[in-house]
Amino acid sequence: MKAGAHTVMANSSEVNGTPGHANGFLLKDVLRGELGLQGFVVSDWVDIKKLVDVHHIAANEKEATRIAVLAGIDMSMVPSDYSFSNLFA
Repeated sequence: MKAGAHTVMANSSEVNGTPGHANGFLLKDVLRGELGLQGFVVSDWVDIKKLVDVHHIAANEKEATRIAVLAGIDMSMVPSDYSFSNLFA
């Protein structure tokens, strides 16, 4: 990226019905591919968990974590909750 960004936070909203934290096209194809981000993508506040109870695209937190990681999320920002790495194991 021309500005030299090393970290990007995923957006909490949806684009054409796909939550930002599950949007592999935007996170991988556009952000990493077209824009050239080589750093990491962090989730917005508890938005991986919201894939279950707000967006209803995952049955549980483990599935939501898998969806988010495969879409391009590298780090979950949820203070005092260290389950992210365990859930994707």
